[in-house]
Amino acid sequence: MFWFLAVQAINAGVQCLLNFAIYRDKPEVPPGPGTAQDDSPHPSMKDALIAMSKNWGFMCNNIIFTLLYSCQNALATVLGEIATVYGFEPEEASLFGVTIIVGAISGSILYGYLLEKLKNYKSVLVFICIASTISTTALIYIIPSGVVEYVAAVFFCIGFNIISVAVVCFDLGVEQLYPLGESFSPTILNLSDAIGTLILISL
Repeated sequence: MFWFLAVQAINAGVQCLLNFAIYRDKPEVPPGPGTAQDDSPHPSMKDALIAMSKNWGFMCNNIIFTLLYSCQNALATVLGEIATVYGFEPEEASLFGVTIIVGAISGSILYGYLLEKLKNYKSVLVFICIASTISTTALIYIIPSGVVEYVAAVFFCIGFNIISVAVVCFDLGVEQLYPLGESFSPTILNLSDAIGTLILISL
């Protein structure tokens, strides 16, 4: 616990150093048109919510992201308890967490590459949904076996698909809510995910 707190303190100190000593309030020269002064009215979150409610595609995108990502968040929250119930050691539970993270990184890279190549959000999302369903269902039957390698492989698949859905849904949401700003889609999706996660954890 001491070393964990020490690392957190060092991390906070480095962030303060970057913020106060390196970053400036404004760049000397605006890097692009996005920072230029614009007198036209900017859309608000209310405008984004209205646009979302009228966009069936974004609503479906929001539901897909919320269902998948809130499942992952809830699973990560109770992963230690699940491992304990099925007789795994704390080190093995930590291994499962690492495999989820590694899977998420790998999946994000692959799906991001596929989106750039295929330009087909629907096909990628359909594959992610099917793979997520298979991997989470497999976990129900494999985790009672107590075989660490098999369980870790399933957790890798879960991270590979469920967490990586964020790459697809965020990018797709920006396209669906255009011409609203790029920040609105992730904000709305994360809000829905937080509500879904709270409900699942409570259950």
